[in-house]
Amino acid sequence: MDQEIIQVIFGLKVKALREKKKISLKALGEQSGLSPSYINEIEKGKKYPKPEKTVALADALDVTYDHLVSLEMDKEHIPLAHVLEAPLLRQFPFHLFGTSARELFHLMAEHPTKMSVLARMLAELGRNYDMRVEHFFYTALRCYQVMNNNYFEDVEKAVAGFRRQMRWSDDVNPSFQLLCSILQERYGYAFDEHGLKNTPELANLRTAVGSGPLMMLNPRLSEPQKAFAAARELGYKLLGATKRGTTSPTLEVGTFDEVYNDFRASYFASALLVPTLRLKLDLETLFKMPHWDGTAVLSLLNRYNTTPEMLFYRFSEVIPRFFRARRVHFMKFVKREGDERVRLDKQLNMSRVHIPNGIGLKEHFCRRWLSLGIIYDLEAGGGDAPIIGAQVSDFLDYTSEFFCIAIAYRSTLEPNLLSSVTIGFNVDNALKKTIKFHNDPVITRRRLGQTCERCPLTDCEVRAAEPRTYLKEQKNQERKDKLEELLSSRRN
Repeated sequence: MDQEIIQVIFGLKVKALREKKKISLKALGEQSGLSPSYINEIEKGKKYPKPEKTVALADALDVTYDHLVSLEMDKEHIPLAHVLEAPLLRQFPFHLFGTSARELFHLMAEHPTKMSVLARMLAELGRNYDMRVEHFFYTALRCYQVMNNNYFEDVEKAVAGFRRQMRWSDDVNPSFQLLCSILQERYGYAFDEHGLKNTPELANLRTAVGSGPLMMLNPRLSEPQKAFAAARELGYKLLGATKRGTTSPTLEVGTFDEVYNDFRASYFASALLVPTLRLKLDLETLFKMPHWDGTAVLSLLNRYNTTPEMLFYRFSEVIPRFFRARRVHFMKFVKREGDERVRLDKQLNMSRVHIPNGIGLKEHFCRRWLSLGIIYDLEAGGGDAPIIGAQVSDFLDYTSEFFCIAIAYRSTLEPNLLSSVTIGFNVDNALKKTIKFHNDPVITRRRLGQTCERCPLTDCEVRAAEPRTYLKEQKNQERKDKLEELLSSRRN
């Protein structure tokens, strides 16, 4: 346990004992020979007295020295002590949000009872919804991305500097082989494309990195996926990231630093493979087109030798920075062929629409969403080639419209796993000036809800479940209206 927590616990005990004796700071100061302001600093967890002053406080509070300096807390403060010791609090990236753990500790010290209730509530919420520490880490990271419009100048500069060093123009698409040779020559990497494939329990991992350094890659990865993995390794090295994940996908999250560095290395990789200024020019050309043309978007996959997920996520990094449209959201859904349910796998929401994230949510996402509809279209068609679509969506619970572009494709690791990635924009004046074809008549317009269980639409042709939650809410509202009507009649 570090000194900050020890100070907070000590301060809480002093304050609790003083209040139990019903004496003021001034009175305790007179009895202990310490100044009221100094005792106030102790109670706030900002100061820890020397042994002789601790003895004086213990005598004034009628407790032993050992009792006062022990880490045992009153019953009502025990939940707060657990929070102070929790790995989440110790690892949370307060500095990213302009604050510190110390400031939170001081708040806890000033309002221990209320904070104990809050701590108990958060712990109960986490248990009920099976929220682990990594859920909070990823949520904190997404909030940090939104705060920065998902554009990080320092990583962009690192990519630009590396390209200059390699004397690559923006037209150079570094291949997997080229990136491997750089990792081998500069950092002594060795590569293995057989280990994961030959170990059944690891056959669905994309990559794993061990000492040496040794990089194992799944041979079923496409060339763009292998290039991304190698570029990400360069990112770890050039950004000086030592705390990092060693597998993709991550098997276990240790600290926020790992989550943060994994994100930055991935950002580096996407910026290296899809250069910012080159993409900006391509997007300007695309957005000026008078009519929607899905093939023009799909052609960018070949132009950059990249995957739909990487391309659209790169859109979410570049568009808010260089175009008027900043209220952007990115989503990735996955579905196994033959399964009914579609799962939200990844999201970054910089718009104002609420996207249910599925934690503890066993409902069915609205199949009128372009993101879902295009997956079902791919499944029905049975083909292997990616398909693309565009849609203007009008949510029942919002006054805003959203213009979305989505690509559905098959996984290279699991051919029966279908995915869709979506880049969406709030339709406002900025969007209308940026994307000329947003109102092309050929683009489908649909009214939709969030989940089938909450949707009041009676004419939905793709409903997957009855509107149980909506009907329950309507019934409850009807009861409240009847109660108000009855009370009103009695008042009159």
